[in-house]
Amino acid sequence: MRYIDTRNLKEYEDILPYPNFIRTHQSFIVQVSLVRQWVREEKDMLVLATGMQVPVSRRRRDDLQHILLH
Repeated sequence: MRYIDTRNLKEYEDILPYPNFIRTHQSFIVQVSLVRQWVREEKDMLVLATGMQVPVSRRRRDDLQHILLH
């Protein structure tokens, strides 16, 4: 689901509880409980319970991997 707001993602990143929500990419913050699959092909992508595919940046990959494995 997408929302339009005047706040930037950094503000949401500061408000939303970590590690329940994590920034996966410059343009995405996801609720970790909705992650169903991590596809590692040409580019890393998360598949959410809604079917939406969300990119994972190289910079954020290690942090996300740590959260999903613990």
